[in-house]
Amino acid sequence: MPRPRNPDRRSLALACLTALLAAPLHAAPDSEAAARAVVARYFAVHNNHHLDDVMAQYAENATFTLSMGRGTITGKAQVRKLEVFDAMAGSELHPFGARFERRADGWHMHLDGVLESSDVFRAMGLPIVRTRPIESTMIIRDGRITAVVQPELHAGCTRTMLAGLAALTTWLQTSKSPYADLLLANGRINLNETTVLETIAAIQSWRAASGWQPVPADIAQCAGTDF
Repeated sequence: MPRPRNPDRRSLALACLTALLAAPLHAAPDSEAAARAVVARYFAVHNNHHLDDVMAQYAENATFTLSMGRGTITGKAQVRKLEVFDAMAGSELHPFGARFERRADGWHMHLDGVLESSDVFRAMGLPIVRTRPIESTMIIRDGRITAVVQPELHAGCTRTMLAGLAALTTWLQTSKSPYADLLLANGRINLNETTVLETIAAIQSWRAASGWQPVPADIAQCAGTDF
Protein backbone atom coordinates (compact mmCIF):
# COMPACT_ATOMS: atom_id res chain seq x y z
CA MET A 1 0.00 0.00 0.00
CA PRO A 2 1.21 3.60 -0.58
CA ARG A 3 2.74 5.32 2.41
CA PRO A 4 2.68 8.93 3.62
CA ARG A 5 4.60 11.32 1.38
CA ASN A 6 6.26 13.23 4.20
CA PRO A 7 8.86 10.87 5.70
CA ASP A 8 10.01 13.39 8.32
CA ARG A 9 6.49 13.79 9.70
CA ARG A 10 5.94 10.04 9.62
CA SER A 11 9.26 9.39 11.40
CA LEU A 12 8.34 11.90 14.10
CA ALA A 13 4.94 10.28 14.55
CA LEU A 14 6.54 6.85 14.82
CA ALA A 15 9.02 8.17 17.38
CA CYS A 16 6.15 9.59 19.44
CA LEU A 17 4.30 6.29 19.28
CA THR A 18 7.38 4.39 20.42
CA ALA A 19 8.12 6.79 23.25
CA LEU A 20 4.59 7.16 24.53
CA LEU A 21 3.23 3.66 24.11
CA ALA A 22 6.26 1.43 24.74
CA ALA A 23 5.81 -0.99 27.62
CA PRO A 24 7.82 -3.72 29.32
CA LEU A 25 7.45 -7.19 27.82
CA HIS A 26 6.37 -8.68 31.17
CA ALA A 27 4.03 -6.04 32.59
CA ALA A 28 1.46 -6.96 35.25
CA PRO A 29 -1.80 -7.94 33.46
CA ASP A 30 -3.90 -5.03 34.78
CA SER A 31 -1.18 -2.39 34.87
CA GLU A 32 -0.86 0.79 32.85
CA ALA A 33 2.17 -0.75 31.15
CA ALA A 34 0.04 -3.68 30.00
CA ALA A 35 -2.62 -1.32 28.63
CA ARG A 36 0.06 0.61 26.76
CA ALA A 37 1.34 -2.64 25.30
CA VAL A 38 -2.13 -3.52 23.95
CA VAL A 39 -2.41 -0.10 22.29
CA ALA A 40 1.11 -0.32 20.86
CA ARG A 41 0.35 -3.74 19.36
CA TYR A 42 -2.91 -2.47 17.93
CA PHE A 43 -1.35 0.46 16.08
CA ALA A 44 1.57 -1.64 14.87
CA VAL A 45 -0.60 -4.35 13.31
CA HIS A 46 -3.18 -1.84 12.07
CA ASN A 47 -0.51 0.08 10.18
CA ASN A 48 0.80 -3.14 8.65
CA HIS A 49 -2.74 -4.27 7.77
CA HIS A 50 -2.50 -7.60 9.59
CA LEU A 51 -6.25 -7.99 10.00
CA ASP A 52 -6.35 -11.13 12.15
CA ASP A 53 -3.78 -9.64 14.52
CA VAL A 54 -5.76 -6.38 14.64
CA MET A 55 -8.95 -8.19 15.59
CA ALA A 56 -7.10 -10.20 18.26
CA GLN A 57 -6.68 -6.94 20.19
CA TYR A 58 -10.46 -6.43 20.52
CA ALA A 59 -12.81 -7.90 23.13
CA GLU A 60 -15.69 -9.94 21.73
CA ASN A 61 -18.32 -7.32 22.65
CA ALA A 62 -16.18 -4.29 21.79
CA THR A 63 -17.96 -1.11 20.77
CA PHE A 64 -16.81 1.41 18.16
CA THR A 65 -18.29 4.91 18.04
CA LEU A 66 -17.83 6.56 14.67
CA SER A 67 -16.99 10.23 14.18
CA MET A 68 -19.40 12.83 12.78
CA GLY A 69 -22.37 11.37 14.63
CA ARG A 70 -22.52 8.19 12.56
CA GLY A 71 -23.44 6.02 15.51
CA THR A 72 -21.95 3.13 17.49
CA ILE A 73 -21.49 -0.47 16.41
CA THR A 74 -21.05 -3.45 18.72
CA GLY A 75 -19.23 -6.75 18.40
CA LYS A 76 -16.12 -7.95 16.61
CA ALA A 77 -17.96 -8.92 13.43
CA GLN A 78 -19.08 -5.32 12.89
CA VAL A 79 -15.77 -3.81 14.01
CA ARG A 80 -13.99 -6.11 11.57
CA LYS A 81 -15.78 -4.39 8.66
CA LEU A 82 -14.28 -1.07 9.75
CA GLU A 83 -10.84 -2.62 10.02
CA VAL A 84 -11.22 -4.22 6.56
CA PHE A 85 -12.08 -0.76 5.20
CA ASP A 86 -8.94 0.73 6.77
CA ALA A 87 -6.78 -2.09 5.43
CA MET A 88 -8.21 -1.72 1.92
CA ALA A 89 -7.65 2.05 2.12
CA GLY A 90 -4.04 1.67 3.31
CA SER A 91 -4.75 3.55 6.54
CA GLU A 92 -1.86 4.39 8.85
CA LEU A 93 -2.58 5.86 12.28
CA HIS A 94 0.04 7.66 14.37
CA PRO A 95 -1.24 8.89 17.76
CA PHE A 96 0.53 11.55 19.78
CA GLY A 97 0.24 12.91 23.30
CA ALA A 98 -1.07 9.65 24.80
CA ARG A 99 -2.11 9.65 28.47
CA PHE A 100 -3.64 6.74 30.38
CA GLU A 101 -6.11 6.92 33.25
CA ARG A 102 -7.41 4.07 35.39
CA ARG A 103 -11.20 4.04 35.77
CA ALA A 104 -13.70 1.46 36.99
CA ASP A 105 -14.21 0.00 33.51
CA GLY A 106 -10.53 -0.19 32.58
CA TRP A 107 -7.66 1.95 31.34
CA HIS A 108 -8.76 4.99 29.30
CA MET A 109 -6.37 6.37 26.71
CA HIS A 110 -6.56 10.12 26.05
CA LEU A 111 -4.79 11.65 23.04
CA ASP A 112 -3.68 15.07 21.88
CA GLY A 113 -4.46 13.81 18.38
CA VAL A 114 -3.86 11.29 15.63
CA LEU A 115 -2.11 11.72 12.31
CA GLU A 116 -3.58 9.52 9.59
CA SER A 117 -2.73 8.85 5.97
CA SER A 118 -4.78 6.72 3.60
CA ASP A 119 -5.36 6.26 -0.10
CA VAL A 120 -8.82 7.82 0.26
CA PHE A 121 -7.47 10.99 1.84
CA ARG A 122 -4.60 11.18 -0.63
CA ALA A 123 -6.99 10.77 -3.56
CA MET A 124 -8.93 13.75 -2.19
CA GLY A 125 -5.76 15.84 -2.04
CA LEU A 126 -4.95 15.44 1.66
CA PRO A 127 -1.54 13.78 2.12
CA ILE A 128 -2.14 13.60 5.85
CA VAL A 129 -5.05 14.39 8.17
CA ARG A 130 -5.02 15.35 11.80
CA THR A 131 -7.65 14.80 14.45
CA ARG A 132 -8.69 16.95 17.36
CA PRO A 133 -7.72 16.02 20.93
CA ILE A 134 -9.95 13.38 22.46
CA GLU A 135 -10.62 11.92 25.89
CA SER A 136 -11.21 8.19 26.32
CA THR A 137 -10.59 7.30 22.70
CA MET A 138 -9.83 3.71 23.75
CA ILE A 139 -10.69 1.65 26.81
CA ILE A 140 -8.53 -1.37 27.60
CA ARG A 141 -9.53 -4.05 30.07
CA ASP A 142 -8.17 -7.55 30.68
CA GLY A 143 -5.70 -7.20 27.85
CA ARG A 144 -8.27 -6.28 25.16
CA ILE A 145 -9.76 -3.14 23.66
CA THR A 146 -13.35 -2.91 24.88
CA ALA A 147 -14.35 0.45 23.38
CA VAL A 148 -13.14 2.90 20.74
CA VAL A 149 -14.37 6.43 20.11
CA GLN A 150 -13.15 7.75 16.77
CA PRO A 151 -11.70 11.26 17.12
CA GLU A 152 -13.06 14.10 15.01
CA LEU A 153 -10.95 15.54 12.21
CA HIS A 154 -9.80 19.14 12.30
CA ALA A 155 -12.20 21.50 10.54
CA GLY A 156 -10.03 21.86 7.44
CA CYS A 157 -10.05 18.10 6.88
CA THR A 158 -13.81 17.89 7.34
CA ARG A 159 -14.48 20.78 4.96
CA THR A 160 -12.31 19.21 2.28
CA MET A 161 -13.88 15.76 2.58
CA LEU A 162 -17.47 17.02 2.67
CA ALA A 163 -16.94 19.41 -0.26
CA GLY A 164 -15.08 16.77 -2.25
CA LEU A 165 -17.65 14.03 -1.68
CA ALA A 166 -20.49 16.40 -2.55
CA ALA A 167 -18.78 17.39 -5.80
CA LEU A 168 -17.97 13.75 -6.56
CA THR A 169 -21.62 12.81 -6.01
CA THR A 170 -22.77 15.44 -8.48
CA TRP A 171 -20.19 14.28 -11.02
CA LEU A 172 -21.29 10.65 -10.67
CA GLN A 173 -24.92 11.67 -11.15
CA THR A 174 -24.25 13.67 -14.31
CA SER A 175 -21.18 12.19 -16.03
CA LYS A 176 -22.43 8.67 -16.83
CA SER A 177 -19.39 7.31 -15.01
CA PRO A 178 -19.16 3.50 -14.86
CA TYR A 179 -18.76 3.90 -11.07
CA ALA A 180 -22.15 5.58 -10.61
CA ASP A 181 -24.33 2.48 -10.24
CA LEU A 182 -21.95 0.88 -7.75
CA LEU A 183 -21.20 3.92 -5.60
CA LEU A 184 -24.46 5.88 -5.46
CA ALA A 185 -27.14 4.80 -3.02
CA ASN A 186 -30.13 7.09 -2.42
CA GLY A 187 -28.19 9.98 -3.87
CA ARG A 188 -25.19 9.51 -1.57
CA ILE A 189 -21.76 7.91 -1.88
CA ASN A 190 -21.86 4.34 -0.62
CA LEU A 191 -18.35 4.26 0.85
CA ASN A 192 -17.67 1.04 2.76
CA GLU A 193 -15.31 -1.93 2.92
CA THR A 194 -16.68 -3.36 -0.35
CA THR A 195 -16.47 -0.16 -2.41
CA VAL A 196 -13.36 1.58 -1.12
CA LEU A 197 -11.12 0.78 -4.10
CA GLU A 198 -13.77 1.84 -6.59
CA THR A 199 -14.35 5.04 -4.63
CA ILE A 200 -10.64 5.88 -4.79
CA ALA A 201 -10.65 5.27 -8.54
CA ALA A 202 -13.79 7.41 -8.95
CA ILE A 203 -12.21 10.28 -6.98
CA GLN A 204 -9.14 10.14 -9.19
CA SER A 205 -11.25 10.12 -12.38
CA TRP A 206 -13.44 12.99 -11.17
CA ARG A 207 -10.51 15.16 -10.13
CA ALA A 208 -8.72 14.51 -13.43
CA ALA A 209 -11.86 15.50 -15.34
CA SER A 210 -12.84 18.50 -13.22
CA GLY A 211 -9.51 19.85 -11.98
CA TRP A 212 -10.97 20.09 -8.47
CA GLN A 213 -8.47 20.98 -5.75
CA PRO A 214 -8.88 21.34 -1.98
CA VAL A 215 -8.41 24.79 -0.46
CA PRO A 216 -4.68 25.21 0.40
CA ALA A 217 -5.49 26.70 3.82
CA ASP A 218 -7.58 23.64 4.66
CA ILE A 219 -4.76 21.31 3.65
CA ALA A 220 -2.38 23.23 5.93
CA GLN A 221 -4.81 23.20 8.86
CA CYS A 222 -5.59 19.55 8.32
CA ALA A 223 -1.93 18.53 8.45
CA GLY A 224 -1.20 20.84 11.38
CA THR A 225 1.72 23.22 11.63
CA ASP A 226 2.68 22.64 15.27
CA PHE A 227 3.57 18.94 15.17
